[in-house]
Amino acid sequence: MAKLSFDIHAFDLERGAHIDPAAVDLLLHISQKFQQEDIRDALGWNVADYLSRALGSVAGKGGKEATRALSDALLLTASRRRPKVDWIVIGMRFDDLLDDGYTESSASDWLAGEYDIDQRTARDHWKKYKEAKSGG
Repeated sequence: MAKLSFDIHAFDLERGAHIDPAAVDLLLHISQKFQQEDIRDALGWNVADYLSRALGSVAGKGGKEATRALSDALLLTASRRRPKVDWIVIGMRFDDLLDDGYTESSASDWLAGEYDIDQRTARDHWKKYKEAKSGG
C-alpha cells in the first residue's frame, strides 16, 4: 500500500486559502517542497522538477496573475512564436537518425516536422553540433 502523506498544517491552510492570500503562498511552498522531496522517485526527477517549478512560479501572485503564471510555467499558454529549439538536441537527434539509416535530407525533413522548424534550420543546428562535438 502506498504511503499517504498528510500535513495538518497544509490542511488548515487549504481550508482558509479562499480568504487568506498568504495561506495560498504557504500552501504553494509546502506543495513545492512535497514535489521535491516525497514524490521524486514515484514521478521521476524531471516530472517532479517540472511540477515544482510550476508551483514555485505562482508564489506571491494572486488572481489572474497567478493563473497566467501557472499556465505559462506548465507550458499551457499559447505562444505566437515558435518555441526555441536547442541546437544540441537537434544535432544529437540528427546523428541518431543518420545512425538509423536516414539520409541527411530525410533526417532534416523528419526533424523539421517533429520540431516545427525548417529543414535548413535542422541542418544548420546539426552542423553547429558536429563542429562543437569535434572541438572546432
